[in-house]
Amino acid sequence: MARDLRLIFPLPLFMMVFCAAWPCIAFASPPKEPHTAASCVENVRIARAASPFKEWDSRMAGSQAWSVRAVDLKGGDYEAVPSLARYAVSGQMLMGMDRKTREPVVSSHYFSTLSRGDATRIEPGQKKEIGTFLGASSGKPPFRDVVLFLLESQVITTYWHVESILCLVSEDDSTDRYKAHFTGKHIYYTNRYNEEKLDFFLIIEKSSGRMFLTGG
Repeated sequence: MARDLRLIFPLPLFMMVFCAAWPCIAFASPPKEPHTAASCVENVRIARAASPFKEWDSRMAGSQAWSVRAVDLKGGDYEAVPSLARYAVSGQMLMGMDRKTREPVVSSHYFSTLSRGDATRIEPGQKKEIGTFLGASSGKPPFRDVVLFLLESQVITTYWHVESILCLVSEDDSTDRYKAHFTGKHIYYTNRYNEEKLDFFLIIEKSSGRMFLTGG
């Protein structure tokens, strides 16, 4: 019967008749995701439960909560942040937690005082300076580790309520700068479950070490 139909009807009409008689699922391609996990340079999942700032943010308000001090982590009573252990350089932490005040601080060996940035609200093309990476001339720790540290330490905010799921889409490691492009989504709740897309760049200027969050 199908062979007779192909002889009688043009192909588009044949397909309509065929689909009326049998399901056409096999002919439909599934929608493609913009970037699948397999196409990402690296996948990152960031949750409020793991935030070093969770306790500090609940106690502080205003601009003080959005500034991260740079201190000598060897000269005070600071504890390591377990979730950031992979970013230690020769045993030196990039972030520590004040045992008394629970204030998260960064190592003055590697960073200036940092301004926290919000990747959920930055507009396309908008640029915000985060601070200075002092190891830019040596490349230690590696630039990719630095931008991932900014995300996983939550110096860069990537969600409102619950968590974010990010894909490192591409890297541009040129002579004058390192530029990482991230896309993904963050999850939040109103009276229902919500998702919102994320698209941003983290940039490190190699000559100065200045770091920027830019909207994608």
